[in-house]
Amino acid sequence: MVVSWNLPGRLLAWRILPIGVFLIGTWPCVAEGGPIVYEFAAKDTLTPVELNHGDAVRFTLRNGEVRTLVLEATQAEILERPPGLPGIVYGFTCRLQVDGHPLTIQRYVCTQESFYEPLVVNGLRVWFDMVLDTFRKIPMRYPHQGNLRQRPHKDARFALQDATLPICPQEMRPWYPNEQGWISIADCYNGEDCWMGPYLGQACHGGLDINHQRGTPLWAPIDFDDQWYFNSLKAGHNNNRWRGIRIWPGGDVWALQTHHLIELHVPERTPLKA
Repeated sequence: MVVSWNLPGRLLAWRILPIGVFLIGTWPCVAEGGPIVYEFAAKDTLTPVELNHGDAVRFTLRNGEVRTLVLEATQAEILERPPGLPGIVYGFTCRLQVDGHPLTIQRYVCTQESFYEPLVVNGLRVWFDMVLDTFRKIPMRYPHQGNLRQRPHKDARFALQDATLPICPQEMRPWYPNEQGWISIADCYNGEDCWMGPYLGQACHGGLDINHQRGTPLWAPIDFDDQWYFNSLKAGHNNNRWRGIRIWPGGDVWALQTHHLIELHVPERTPLKA
């Protein structure tokens, strides 16, 4: 089994919402009363999938080869409570069988390692996003209906892609000025507010907060088919919250959003070019 680290393009400051990615593929093969085997084929965009213990994914690469991934176990633990700071560091793991070979993946959240690169296993790029065990130890911030999709419905959540393909069908451009080309965890609010970071050490935040000076410009990282404020100060909300939608040729929908905007320089409900 060949395992390597690879990331063809870093995701910067945008939030790719789990609720905004829709799967277009075959229906899973269900064993009555037992584990589920999901069948997917490589496409131009990422393939998100949630698995329970014992479930499997058969993923067909562009060259026709099939990779089989089986989820055996998951775990989450609070690892550190820094003295004098309102935060925690937690970790989560999964134990897999990939084409019959054992593989354990460990993730850390609320450290610089939060901005991890995916594994490449025999030509299959694997993002290990979250486990349900986390939410048995740390509650969710804002646990209302719109955010419930951030909490996995099954034991673990992954995203998969053929490693020969880019993350995005379109070349991604920066969302905001970032000369260093990477994100420091120290810039994520108090250093704890990365994706699923434990906000104030109390609850998982389904977003990525990056501290900016007032007036920092934001640009379109990809083309958007539609975009608008879904919350606004003008409408009486406490924040200007913006969302952009891109529908890819294969039918997948990406929803990217950002909050705390001061003003839009283009009219709502008009397409944007990167």
